[in-house]
Amino acid sequence: MGVLLSNADGNYNRGKYINPFIMSTKNLGQVAGVAIQNTPPTNIALIWYDNTPSQMCHKVYDTAKKTWVIIDQKIISSITYSEIENIARQSGLPLGKFYQITDRNNTLALSIASTKVQYTDSLGNILIDDLGTNIQYHVSSSNLQIDDISGTFNSVNSKLVFIFEELENDINNDYILGKTYRNNAWKLFKFKLKSLISSQNGNSITWNNGLFLNATKLFNDLKDKIGGFVSYDTYIKTVDTQNTAINNVGKENQEIISNAQKALTEATKPDTFYATQLPSISTGGEATDVAKGDTLLNIVSKIQRYINKFKYATGIKISDKFTSLDKSGKVNNNDTVETAIAKLQNQQSNLRFSLPTDWTPNNSTNQNAVAGEGYDSVFGKAFQQIGHLTTVPIRMLLQARGMIRYLVKLKLIGELRIICNVQWMLSFGGMMKVHIT
Repeated sequence: MGVLLSNADGNYNRGKYINPFIMSTKNLGQVAGVAIQNTPPTNIALIWYDNTPSQMCHKVYDTAKKTWVIIDQKIISSITYSEIENIARQSGLPLGKFYQITDRNNTLALSIASTKVQYTDSLGNILIDDLGTNIQYHVSSSNLQIDDISGTFNSVNSKLVFIFEELENDINNDYILGKTYRNNAWKLFKFKLKSLISSQNGNSITWNNGLFLNATKLFNDLKDKIGGFVSYDTYIKTVDTQNTAINNVGKENQEIISNAQKALTEATKPDTFYATQLPSISTGGEATDVAKGDTLLNIVSKIQRYINKFKYATGIKISDKFTSLDKSGKVNNNDTVETAIAKLQNQQSNLRFSLPTDWTPNNSTNQNAVAGEGYDSVFGKAFQQIGHLTTVPIRMLLQARGMIRYLVKLKLIGELRIICNVQWMLSFGGMMKVHIT
């Protein structure tokens, strides 16, 4: 006694006969067998018994179709629509197998692809149902219509045809069909041709075997009106009128210019110009300078104020900012009157005709006077040197008296303010213990 062993794919061991008693093998050659399982075997030379509950049939591999097909295609399996849909999506349907779909009025369906079946529904429509994508295709139907218009089934190419005839338009009875997106969904719609014509006032589009715009009427209704446009004839007429008016204005302007020039010439003649009488002018208030923009009358008024000021002036005043403290030196030809007076005042203030009350002789000995030194300091140095003399020759005394007289003559020392007479000199000589030899 022996057995044939099969692997998981339904392949029997070639030439291996197992005797359970002898436990030895013998090569018997190629042995045919049947694979019993619910998935297609990899060995396409076997007969496959598909033990799927909805199948339960023998299948062979069709090399032309490259798929497993049932051996007896007349075998009909009862199945529900959900069951056949699951088989199509999971393992695929065998080609040529018939199914009786029990929950679809026992509709007889033929598998034409691994996921497609063909059947006739309860309405008589021939459908191809793609169970993998849940899409149905109508192969033939007398129930398919477009807006109550039925199509014609072409048995040659198995297509449902809707024929659109080319006719003359009828605005009152013709419709336009289309689709629209309303309320978050696509839907079909239709409207009559006459609805293309707006019913609003002022619409110029009408229907004349099609949409028709009467441009001539439209333009005639708008020309030479407010909100419209100017017509050509009106434009030419207006331009001619404006040109005539411009020419007239130009001629009149030339006459005005000529008359104005003539009047200006007459008015500016010397006899006429200088004969013009001056009207009443204002002469009160402070005198101010002539400024840009002043009229001739204002200029005359300002000049008259200066004249009045000179007429009744008691003298020219020095400004309130006058000072002589920082002005020194001689008067130059480019000095102003105020600067020159300041220099003279400074020189006069520096002249002294008497010794200061706190004057004292210079205690330093043998110092000579220097250029630019003040008279106070010079006299201090002179008295210091004279005080140290024991005898003074008469000749030196006479020279001193002559020097003092010379200074008086030059008006550098005021007369009688500095002791310069002989009596003073004799007293001074006595004070200095002068011995005449």
